[in-house]
Amino acid sequence: MLRLLTLILFAFLTIPSTALATSTPPPANPGEQEMMQEDIPDSVSTTARVLEIIEEGTELDEMTQAEREFQHLNVEILSGEYKGREIEVIGYNYADTYYASSNFWFEEGDRITVRFQVENGEISFAAPLDYARDYPSYLLVGLFIALLLFFGKLKGVKSVITLGLTIFILFKFMIPYLLEGHNPILLVLITGAIVTALTFLIVSGFSRKTLAA
Repeated sequence: MLRLLTLILFAFLTIPSTALATSTPPPANPGEQEMMQEDIPDSVSTTARVLEIIEEGTELDEMTQAEREFQHLNVEILSGEYKGREIEVIGYNYADTYYASSNFWFEEGDRITVRFQVENGEISFAAPLDYARDYPSYLLVGLFIALLLFFGKLKGVKSVITLGLTIFILFKFMIPYLLEGHNPILLVLITGAIVTALTFLIVSGFSRKTLAA
């Protein structure tokens, strides 16, 4: 087990700068990068609160010639770089179509998610996406951890610690290197080995069973 941990630690420290680097795609030249940045505006999704319903009703879609519902909303951005800024968004509902499952009719005070595009530091286009579901997600995570601690006692605490370490490794090691274009199979193997070793050591302790595993 000690040899395995040593090998994993060595791979963790050396592979990102050597073997993984061989799979990095060649960078685009400055001209291509500048064109890409100019042609594709940044897209941002965040939470917002509906402050006012400016206008709502029905209209004719010029492209499909079908009737659609619309809502013109004034919303306040609640998170991210543009927190506190008020913007106007327009959402559309298409009844009895393929898009009917994504229809939403918002009211003042609703917390929603919006997506907007940023060009030259200014918001150029914005649209509502869905109701914000971050609070229910936080509640479910909190309930899961509470039940884990209640039924698992000390092992529950250890499980929460390993879960936190796993998330940390994923977001600080695996995902960043994946986004840089490194070998995904190698990254998964290294991440899995590190997480497995940490889980056994923290949950079961340093024992013969752990060494055998």
